Amino acid sequence: MDKVVQVISAKYPCRKALIQKLYQLFGDGDPFPPAVYLYGHTSTGKSSILQAFLPLLDSCSTTPTSWAILSAIECYTNKILFETILNRLTGHVPCAANGYASLASVDSMKDFVTQLARLPPSRSYIVVLENAERVRDMDHNVLPMLLRLPEVTGLNVCVLLVSDLPFEKYFVRTGLAPVVKLFVAEYSKKDILVILMNDFEAVRE
Repeated sequence: MDKVVQVISAKYPCRKALIQKLYQLFGDGDPFPPAVYLYGHTSTGKSSILQAFLPLLDSCSTTPTSWAILSAIECYTNKILFETILNRLTGHVPCAANGYASLASVDSMKDFVTQLARLPPSRSYIVVLENAERVRDMDHNVLPMLLRLPEVTGLNVCVLLVSDLPFEKYFVRTGLAPVVKLFVAEYSKKDILVILMNDFEAVRE
């Protein structure tokens, strides 16, 4: 734990508490929470820290982890969303050699769950969905299903929703599965000074 937290904290100062919490949720070998909601204002390091943290998971976990980062703005239909998740979790890249085809044609939520359940259960999976507030513009049952992926697939899988807005601002339906909520505060003046000093030292070296 110390090595992973230390490496990322050195790159992203003043965010050690968040990095430690991410490690507690995903890096100690326990089953993942079904869903995590990471939120805070723009330019607070949410996406950058995740991009640095996820590749290091295999070095600190007893179970290999596949992960995917995608945007709800780009994946604006159910089909695009589901197929992109499958492609990125499996490393499948649509290209000329495969006719730019996705791993599987997914036309419904049932198809998506079926395809996802076929992934190796020996691995763990994390789906990072940025601009998560856009999910409210999709079919009403997309979010409830995403929050229940471990239950419906039998996999150790977590959906990590990233947004600038508090969860309650737009996900007001009752009966949703529990979500772990992590708030990322804005940098204080002291934090900004530490970051500037850190950058100065890096440039001087």
